[in-house]
Amino acid sequence: MTLDVRPATPQDAQALATILNAIIAKGGTTAHEVPFCAADIIDNYISGPATICCHTALLLGQSVGFQALDRNPRCPSAGAISPPF
Repeated sequence: MTLDVRPATPQDAQALATILNAIIAKGGTTAHEVPFCAADIIDNYISGPATICCHTALLLGQSVGFQALDRNPRCPSAGAISPPF
């Protein structure tokens, strides 16, 4: 069984919402408590203003997971941090 990984697109948003909403419904495993719609996934993970990248893992062509990286405005910029870390 092989997973394919590729950048997520807005067309993936509903599938990613379904994945995240199942985790939210289980409870206790994420800080999120309110389900996401496709538009929320797009804005928060795929192409929102803070998004750096978002990838989805596919099994037999179906999204089975995703990971996103975004900017946190509360963190200093990279240039503001001096070594040693």
